[in-house]
Amino acid sequence: MADDSSTSTPSARAPWRPTPKALLALPFEGWRYFLEHGIPGSWKHINSREAHPFIQFCKYGTCGVAATVVLMGVALVLMRTVYPAFSDMTLADGSPVDQEARERNSVIANSIAFIPSNFVAYFLNVAWVFESGRHNRWKEFSLFTLVSAISFFAGLFAGPLLLIGMFGLPTMVSQVSLIVTSALVNFVCRKFLIFAR
Repeated sequence: MADDSSTSTPSARAPWRPTPKALLALPFEGWRYFLEHGIPGSWKHINSREAHPFIQFCKYGTCGVAATVVLMGVALVLMRTVYPAFSDMTLADGSPVDQEARERNSVIANSIAFIPSNFVAYFLNVAWVFESGRHNRWKEFSLFTLVSAISFFAGLFAGPLLLIGMFGLPTMVSQVSLIVTSALVNFVCRKFLIFAR
């Protein structure tokens, strides 16, 4: 019998393990798959729940970008209007926004923005990236929100609380730190603790 491993889907292989060698090989494997299957086959595979881990991570990243746009949009609107968090602004009493006010207002604005961002992240991830089924919907959403909250608070610490509060760095630098920290914690926990695949 002929070996047809060259036409198998990436998910038909042995389970993927995130070793340094495997991580470096991911983009090349994805490119090889694209060359072998063309645009229609690749698009079908991208939209399947059986996508290669690299493709899953890219899809997860796309959902994360959408949730981040919501988080940043809501937070920045709040920081520019209701909760002044930029050093070029003034408080309601006319005094300039100092480091303590920037830190406090940034935390408040981001905490409010977390709510719609979490809903967007959950619904996009369920629709496109991960497969439900490990838990019932309510428990799944609760765990998703718990993981989001843990990673969000880790991001708050790595962003506004640490970078503004201790080092006085600009608000936008702390926002980037918040996003990167949250994304790293979220993917690992969601992939291995919440969803079936």
